Amino acid sequence: MQFFIDYAYAENHTMTLIGWAVPGEKEGKLSYEVKGADGAVRELLFLSSSRPDIGYSLFRDPDRKDLGYFLRFPYEKGETVTLRITETANGMEVASETRSVSQKSIETKNRLRRMKRQLSAPIALAKKVKRKLFRAEEKEYRDWFFRHRSGRDDLEAQKKTVFSHAPKISVVVPMFRTDRAMFLEMADSVIRQSYDNLELILVNASPEDEALSEAAREYAKKDPRVRLVTLPKNLGISGNSNAGIDVAEGEFTCFLDHDDKLECDALFWFVSFLNEHP
Repeated sequence: MQFFIDYAYAENHTMTLIGWAVPGEKEGKLSYEVKGADGAVRELLFLSSSRPDIGYSLFRDPDRKDLGYFLRFPYEKGETVTLRITETANGMEVASETRSVSQKSIETKNRLRRMKRQLSAPIALAKKVKRKLFRAEEKEYRDWFFRHRSGRDDLEAQKKTVFSHAPKISVVVPMFRTDRAMFLEMADSVIRQSYDNLELILVNASPEDEALSEAAREYAKKDPRVRLVTLPKNLGISGNSNAGIDVAEGEFTCFLDHDDKLECDALFWFVSFLNEHP
């Protein structure tokens, strides 16, 4: 059995409790009882209510009925009463829970709730501002990117550029259970670079994946710049990457995730910067 008191308040010689309760057994039924400090049972007004939030959270069923409760009973300032919720199934008591309730405990709980709201407000505001700033920065970058992105003529001009220092660049890609479609996009983005003095090292750590293995072999056959390293088992991201480094022949080695891709001029601008800042 689970139960929780969401709201409680005392006024005009009465106390009101609002919350939710869920029996532990499928056929379980709940009953409510309030006793004073003297053990006497208080007259109790009980109303059941729907709680779609609890229904969805616990059962993925927002239409589940009678999960909420409304209790009102006689109460005098300063006293402590005991709420007892009992679960019965097939005529037998199977569980019970008790909770001591007083005006002081209510005031403390309400004060903590107010403090939580007050403390969370600036945090929520900061998150909201951060989201707005991030969206603004993201849009600013996206606009800048499309204004400066290399077009077809730019890429053709880049391919004809002769650098005084044209190092071979090794692109190491550790792969494990890579989606074939993602692999194709990634591999194409490397071999179509406008700077072509490169080698693409594919480290396949899942040889049992025939679709991926076949695709990798095809790329290695059709482009001599593609080299395939097949591992007998997965060595983890570090071990798989190291296996690629071991065979790399480039002056520079970089790494690319198996589900990522490069802009067609990425390596061109890297080498261009190297030549401008030797």
